[in-house]
Amino acid sequence: LETFSISPGDNYSAHTKIGAKNDLDKLTLELVNNYVSKLKQYPTPKRVAAKSREIYYKIHKDEKPLLENFDSAILDWFSIEYQIFKILENKIYKEKVKKSFDDLNSLHKFANTAMEKRKTRVKNSFKYHLEYIFNTIELPFKSTGKNNNEKNIDFAFFNTKGVPSIFLNSQVSCKNSWESTINLASGMEENFLITLEKGLSERICEQIDEHNITLVVPEKYCVYYPKQYREKLLTISKFCSLAKEKIQKAILLHN
Repeated sequence: LETFSISPGDNYSAHTKIGAKNDLDKLTLELVNNYVSKLKQYPTPKRVAAKSREIYYKIHKDEKPLLENFDSAILDWFSIEYQIFKILENKIYKEKVKKSFDDLNSLHKFANTAMEKRKTRVKNSFKYHLEYIFNTIELPFKSTGKNNNEKNIDFAFFNTKGVPSIFLNSQVSCKNSWESTINLASGMEENFLITLEKGLSERICEQIDEHNITLVVPEKYCVYYPKQYREKLLTISKFCSLAKEKIQKAILLHN
């Protein structure tokens, strides 16, 4: 796979390489290899996301799934998941890659198919990890739907009266798709986008800010954003706390 530049480790945008570490500890790699050895085809993204968390908490037995830990934990979940897919891709595609391709178009078609599947897996997995976080902290939400501008939305958070208090979109990477991010903005005063993008340019941050979109990023990645925008960023834990606070206020207003 490395020969054709479709290795997970070679393409940030395709597999995002979020928190990808090649130096996972021996026990973690053992658990990953043991899991992959039993697989003959790709499991669902939801299953792999759950498995990466299961492996993580087996290693970090003393760490509780608490809000304050999720900013760092989600990156480690992706590190484990990255290794799962890296090993699994080589296992599944090994024979296919060994065979010669009829022509360059066949090679491109194979590479593009592999890349698109990877993008889809990572995108879905990100949402499953977020759902796990929201469920764990008992933050009432609905996955997928439309905001008050009839635009697609990934998460809507509701008060007890069923009224949406906050909307959230998620994009693993938005460096090359920030314009589509802006188009998803709702008519609410505040819009939120959670991403695992490790930094954005000043120009992109300015455009996003002008459309009243607040970026939510893992705490570790805040330092990679322009200094003048760092104070406007929310960590995952801060966003969840803010969402809970808004929902509580909305409940009081409707009582």
